[in-house]
Amino acid sequence: MTAIIIALTLGIVVGAFNLLPKIFYRVIDKLMSVILFVLIFVLIVSIASNETIVGNLAAIGISAFVLAFGSIIGSIILLYLLQQKWFKEER
Repeated sequence: MTAIIIALTLGIVVGAFNLLPKIFYRVIDKLMSVILFVLIFVLIVSIASNETIVGNLAAIGISAFVLAFGSIIGSIILLYLLQQKWFKEER
């Protein structure tokens, strides 16, 4: 947990004070999108390959599917909006 907090703090400091050359920010922007899609793919694969979840899907119900799908779509939309707000001038 400490490593996560340190990484977040360093990321905030580096981003807030523009401590990296501009080319790195462009690379990081593209890398973030790729990593996000990979994480979403891995999440879907892990859910679909879990026999317990798939076997109990009827019991879990549509609400679990809607919650998971809504979380994914919400994350994508929020990331897009934040990128449009903070990285608008770079495009």
